Amino acid sequence: MKQFETISFEINDNGTAKKITAKPHPEPIVDNVPQSFEIAINGFPRGKIKYGADKWTSNDLIDEKLVKVIGEKIDEHYGLK
Repeated sequence: MKQFETISFEINDNGTAKKITAKPHPEPIVDNVPQSFEIAINGFPRGKIKYGADKWTSNDLIDEKLVKVIGEKIDEHYGLK
């Protein structure tokens, strides 16, 4: 089921390649898209990212640019962008 697939991708963060893994949480689900994901960077757990107020946010990841890029990749995976 696509909505519960773990998403993996690489990004370039200031010249450094980072492998990102986003594991969806089963709740909440809105329009068949999870609204919260556990994030790992280069295999290490880094916290959660969640969708709310029309943007992706995180209390665990302090780099807002990174949160935005991860959110955009999640949106692409679900065909939202």
